[in-house]
This record gives sequence, C-alpha cells and structure tokens, in this order.
Amino acid sequence: MKRNEEFRDILDDVLRECPAGRQQENYTVGLTEGRALVISKAGGVRAETAGMDELRDAISRAEWWTTGFIRHVYLAQTFGAGGTSNHGEMCVLAACKALRDPLALIECAGQNCSACFAMVEDVTLNEESELPQLGWVHPCAPIAMGTQRPGSWRAQVASLRIYNERGTRDENLLPLTASPRGRCEVFLSH
Repeated sequence: MKRNEEFRDILDDVLRECPAGRQQENYTVGLTEGRALVISKAGGVRAETAGMDELRDAISRAEWWTTGFIRHVYLAQTFGAGGTSNHGEMCVLAACKALRDPLALIECAGQNCSACFAMVEDVTLNEESELPQLGWVHPCAPIAMGTQRPGSWRAQVASLRIYNERGTRDENLLPLTASPRGRCEVFLSH
C-alpha cells in the first residue's frame, strides 16, 4: 500500500509540473513495471512541445529522480491513424507496449473517457467519464470508434470490452487499415 502511495505521489508531481492548457492538452503520466515514466497528452508529446524544458528541469530536481528510483522518462507520441483521436492515455499505453515494459499505474489530468477507462481500469488513478468521444483509436489493434459512427457510444464501449477479452470485433468497432505502432522518445535517462 505504501509503495502505491509513493507511485501516486510521483505521478501527481509530474502532472502538477506539466504545462496547463485546454482539454486536448490533458497530460497523462504512466509508471511502468520497470520504473520508467511515460508522459503524453492527446495527440502525443515531443521534447519540442511547449513547456517541456521547464518540465525536464522540474523532474531533474525531484528526489525520486535524483535518487535513481525512476530510471528513465519517455515522451509518448501518436501511435496510429494519422494522429487522429490519439488520447493521451492510449499514447502512453502504446508506448509502453513498444518499450516492452508493462504499464503499472497511470494518471491523467482529467477523467478517463469510457474507452480509455476500459483499457486501463486496473491501473488507473482516475474516475471514468460518461461523456462520449467524437473519435477514439485502439492503441494495440487496428480498430476505432466514436460518436461519428453509427450506434451508441455505450454500445461501442461494450464492444471494445468484448474485443479486449476475446479478440472478436463486431459492427460497433471500425476496422482500420493500418495497425497502431507506439512511439516514444527518451526525455531523461540515468
């Protein structure tokens, strides 16, 4: 229990230091099982993104960084579908898959949409939002969903859960032609 509180404190520290902004700049921070941090926002983030120099300085001064508890910090970028509907949580999840370092805990500056929540509910520190999403892309499979598609958002989320459990896709999930590929860049490393 104490370890989870320490992890949450680290994620909270990083989120407090992330640049403030509009909804699409809702930052997300993930902690991997290998004790790396993965930071992103809707549409991904890069070292050139506004505010990253200040974030790097703040992380460099944090005790959990200077003691080596966190070994690497990565910035997660878009993972597919031309960057369309790449939610921050899913950018982090796709990057963790690419790094082959499973996600242990994740926190977002806002609530998780129902689709993101379905993907990370076992490791998220956030509540689920009931607000439907215009678009959403799966971070590990070539499928998408959203309110621009026929069918209700709730039915699509239910289909997503079935897909994640069984690997079967129904008409509520739009097949994509290209598989997503998580990408990230090293932001800080010991």
